[in-house]
Amino acid sequence: MIPGVYVNTNFDYTPFLVEIPYGPDTLTLFKDGHFSSRYWGTGAYKLTRSIKGSEIRLQYTYEAGTASFQAPIERNLFGRSPRIVLYKARDHHYEKID
Repeated sequence: MIPGVYVNTNFDYTPFLVEIPYGPDTLTLFKDGHFSSRYWGTGAYKLTRSIKGSEIRLQYTYEAGTASFQAPIERNLFGRSPRIVLYKARDHHYEKID
């Protein structure tokens, strides 16, 4: 199951990419399709599947309007919790803890 609590890990590196969090953050995905995060605030999420795999799209509002962020999801492999990949080259991701 994808809904749950995720923590941001492996964020202490450069280059700095402005669209992703570079500090401790908790992303909570609720079963009703909404989310909460200190970095993105609150909004809605949608899960999609394609030939490339599963992805999540976060839609949220901020001071300049509405925005979205899309990221791949790595599913349970060999007992690992699901991960929302933020920057694969540096293994920067949210990992499910609950």
